Amino acid sequence: MNRYFARVEYDGTEFAGWQVQPDQRTVQGSIEKALAVYLQSPIRVVGAGRTDAGVHGRGQALHFDTEHTLSSKSALRALNSLLPDDVALYDLSPVTSDFHARFSACSRRYRYYLSTEKHPLSHRFYSRVSYPVDWTRFSEELSCLPGERIFTSLCSSRCYTDNHRCRITEATLTQLDDTHFVVSLTADRFLYNMVRNIVGTVIDISRGYLEEGILEILEKRDRSAAGVTAPARGLVLEYVSYDT
Repeated sequence: MNRYFARVEYDGTEFAGWQVQPDQRTVQGSIEKALAVYLQSPIRVVGAGRTDAGVHGRGQALHFDTEHTLSSKSALRALNSLLPDDVALYDLSPVTSDFHARFSACSRRYRYYLSTEKHPLSHRFYSRVSYPVDWTRFSEELSCLPGERIFTSLCSSRCYTDNHRCRITEATLTQLDDTHFVVSLTADRFLYNMVRNIVGTVIDISRGYLEEGILEILEKRDRSAAGVTAPARGLVLEYVSYDT
């Protein structure tokens, strides 16, 4: 049995998320369908993370096992011809049998794209902020996040894990032009809805809706102390990193 690694880029707008769900269009389901046609056998794909409905991927990672020996170039050409237009595979390569797309990952990077104006051509990938925001304060709040902390306050109630400790190594705001901004967050792991909750909470702080800062909110370990969950469409799983 051979194990292969690949990266995936997808527009999540028309998907019900990454993970296979009955009677739903999903990214994983689309890839498994293409692999089954190409390899003439059922294939199970394991992703590095399970993005929600409407969330996009640029550097999502996966692995799968097959009895076939694949040529990366020809396999990618064939698979991408079988995949829908909003999904593409790249960087296909063989890996060792102990490699795991999820558990071998050492960090994940997400980016969240924000716009202060209405832009119809990019609205699928930007979340619009329609009220005044203090972007200097926004950047200052983000700069407090790097380090190892308990993120209970920024974890969804649907986060079914007792371990809420994450180590953030990057939390920055970059202004792309007069109306577009991007939040970059890198960590060893992220809890369910954590990135969207960080963005929504920092927006609420920066527009004066929440009085407490992000660190004070984290200290409470209470989801109700934080802000709203930012919309899915602005979020991109940018990259998953591995030691090898």
